[in-house]
Amino acid sequence: MGFINACHLYAKARLGGVDNKGKISWVLSYVQGGVAEVWKDNVLDEIENGMSEVETMDNLFEKIRKEEEEKHNHRHRDSQEQKQAGEEWQWIGQQEKYRWYTTSAGKRGTIKKNTGRRKGSGY
Repeated sequence: MGFINACHLYAKARLGGVDNKGKISWVLSYVQGGVAEVWKDNVLDEIENGMSEVETMDNLFEKIRKEEEEKHNHRHRDSQEQKQAGEEWQWIGQQEKYRWYTTSAGKRGTIKKNTGRRKGSGY
């Protein structure tokens, strides 16, 4: 991740005498906007209440990596589910299309469970 690498480089160059809490605050100051802002507020609340595993900048980076991995896995799962749902809708669409063509021919009651067979046709 570019963000984490940039923070590491800057911290090595400029934050040598800063304590862990200061480094964490510095990194979080760059987490802004939308969902990231909410996530940052939650992390800060956890830290202030002593309920966080984040004690060093590296712990924070690990938490960020973990969140990104979960987000990626969730997106991948959603993508797979959407693909599967699309295939199901396509199949249903084909069945409906077939039903429409067979019933639009004016042969009401001659279709059995959308299979295309007519009653008494022998096949």
